[in-house]
Amino acid sequence: MRLILLIALWLCLSIAVRCDDDREEATVTEELPEGVAEETEEVVYVSPTPNGHIYFAEHFDVPEEFEAKWIRSQAKKEGIDEEIAKYDGKQL
Repeated sequence: MRLILLIALWLCLSIAVRCDDDREEATVTEELPEGVAEETEEVVYVSPTPNGHIYFAEHFDVPEEFEAKWIRSQAKKEGIDEEIAKYDGKQL
């Protein structure tokens, strides 16, 4: 009985492994003829508009509105070199 179960288990595992081997990712590349430029579409940014019941939504994309509503952080860490201790509220 154990031998039959072991054979059945081995058979199932070998089928599962073979199914995984059949899955190959295909990479499709399209070559353009010479002299034909690739078309690029211009994307225009539109500020998001919150819909529904929202507790907090701020997109920070209008500098004037940001400066009117928010204060940039001037936090400093003590005991650290002066050049790296200050955070000026700007992310790179």
